[in-house]
Amino acid sequence: MRDPAKSLSASVITQRMKDADRVVIGHSFEAPHLMPLVEVVPGNKTSKDCIDRAMAFYRGIGKWPVLIGKEVSGFVVNRLHFALLRESIHLVNSGVISIDDLDQLVKASLGPRWTAAGPFKTLALGGGGEGIAHFLEHSGPLMENVWRGLGCVYLDDQTRARLRKQSDDCYARVPVDDLIKERDEQQIAILKVLRNKK
Repeated sequence: MRDPAKSLSASVITQRMKDADRVVIGHSFEAPHLMPLVEVVPGNKTSKDCIDRAMAFYRGIGKWPVLIGKEVSGFVVNRLHFALLRESIHLVNSGVISIDDLDQLVKASLGPRWTAAGPFKTLALGGGGEGIAHFLEHSGPLMENVWRGLGCVYLDDQTRARLRKQSDDCYARVPVDDLIKERDEQQIAILKVLRNKK
């Protein structure tokens, strides 16, 4: 039985296949019917032709495929998401901020900024004319200092209960289908703008 804490890679799936060169993973992001991203992750035996065909296929159906150069547990987008969630849970669990306020904070800062630029373009722009080199020289020590203080959280019963109570207080008052509809409509509007800028 598969370990739910581990993602399956093309190299693992194809270990006993004779023609493993024709297998590539296409990993989408929730909600896949709306989100354009597909991580294209080849295995250690995947052929260039297979990769090229997968990239062309996803572009052909309107997705935004991103070729991942190395297999990593959880894929790239989930790792980024889980890293932000880890610190978010730590901050909520420590009483620094509420779930509702943290969601508002991200929606009013990182969400729009990263939608327009992404994290590395943001760093390059933050460095002005000298780009990322200046940003890292100027703000690098502060970033490293903050990294050392990032939280380590465990989803024990107490933490789960605290998160559930706060989340229910914020979101359980509205039917989940209404929340999904609202989220989807907002994501569609954002993606329309992005597609027009591509």
